[in-house]
Amino acid sequence: MKVTPEEHPNRQVTLTVEVEEERAQRALRQAARRLSRRTRIPGFRPGKAPYAIVVRTVGEDYLRAEAFEAIGQQLYKDALEEAEIEAYAQGTLDDVQWDPLTFKVTVPLPPLVELGDYRALRAPAEPILVLDEEADEALQQLRERYAEWVPVDRPAAYDDMLVMDIKGTVGDEEIMSQQNWERVLQEESSGSLPGFDAALVGLNTGDEHSFDVTYPEGATRWAGETARFEVTLHGVKAKELPPLDDELAQTIGEHETLDELQEAVREDLRAQREAESDYEGKVLDALVEQAQIEFPPLMLDKELDDLLGNHDRLLRQQGMPLDEWLRVSGKSVEEYREENRPQAERRLKRSLALSELVEQEELAVEDADVDEEIERRVARQSSDTAQQLRELLDSSSGRQMLRKDLLTQKALQRLLSIAKGEFEPSAAEEEEAAEAEQEGDAEDKYDEEEEKADTGVNE
Repeated sequence: MKVTPEEHPNRQVTLTVEVEEERAQRALRQAARRLSRRTRIPGFRPGKAPYAIVVRTVGEDYLRAEAFEAIGQQLYKDALEEAEIEAYAQGTLDDVQWDPLTFKVTVPLPPLVELGDYRALRAPAEPILVLDEEADEALQQLRERYAEWVPVDRPAAYDDMLVMDIKGTVGDEEIMSQQNWERVLQEESSGSLPGFDAALVGLNTGDEHSFDVTYPEGATRWAGETARFEVTLHGVKAKELPPLDDELAQTIGEHETLDELQEAVREDLRAQREAESDYEGKVLDALVEQAQIEFPPLMLDKELDDLLGNHDRLLRQQGMPLDEWLRVSGKSVEEYREENRPQAERRLKRSLALSELVEQEELAVEDADVDEEIERRVARQSSDTAQQLRELLDSSSGRQMLRKDLLTQKALQRLLSIAKGEFEPSAAEEEEAAEAEQEGDAEDKYDEEEEKADTGVNE
């Protein structure tokens, strides 16, 4: 087998492969035997027709296609091995010729990422301040999240939760019928029925009450119509906020004391402000800009597929799939892909740079780290959804996803600490760097002495 590689600048190589005549003929005769077994050839039993008769019956082109299909994959593997090429993915067959059997295949190569002296990267961050009022508001939101609804024996008021049976009609049409329906009364409701909640204020458990509410113009198909509601109130509940203490901190799952929780809230707010300033993105772009990053076209195509898939899922949540949105927007899929190509390329380069940083910094995620992340995410959920989320995250695919997320977070944290000038190499790394510098100095001195010896120049 003779393999001639032709490299391309976009991490692809085209292999021109010439196959030994003996191997090609053997493949043709094996293909002829297979075809003779499954093709009806007058005058011959299945599998017994001579080679020349099979060729005349099925045609030379068909026979060659059958032969190449049978051995093509093995030829491809042998060609990669002969050329000592590591393919990133399956190659693309460009051409096949016979006499002699020669084919061309374009092979995508693994991406090339060279970060350069990334530890010299500096991008000072502006200080981010968190006001006491902002921290207090965030703590209050945590209390709201962990609040409980407790039954109360008093008339219903705004911000209470009511449990009721309710039936609603517009004329003879029933528009609503619910048993044990729960609703939180709001003084300024953004719903389509102004006055609905106000009609329920003051009711007591056990009360039966009927009232009319008129739909405003433009609200629904019943705009301007009067709806009649009949209510039987089964219970009134008030929201009870947990006290701001150590017990709340421990309930949230990551802290032992209220002081620890307060500091964590401040740190979360600082991280959120930092994300809003896109400091992280600026540092990532700086890393990408100084790096040499090359990748085969199919990697960008896959990134585009993922990006458009995410767009499709978001649009479907809003009731309109991507193809329908494109039709309304007057765009073709290819036009939309081209619009998103710069964003996809940016995402891909960032991802490749971070993956290389993980390798260079020898970052790793242990099983214990994944377990801790599962507990952290589950602790944020209500008791109704916690177990379901735990089972999802603790599956093989879930743990793999978390491991990837944690590695990305570690890489980002390391990169940001480098950019801020906060990262300090370990003693072992400093010792290794010093040894490398000494070796470099020794090599330079040796080269200088060799040069003097060659030129006959002495000091």
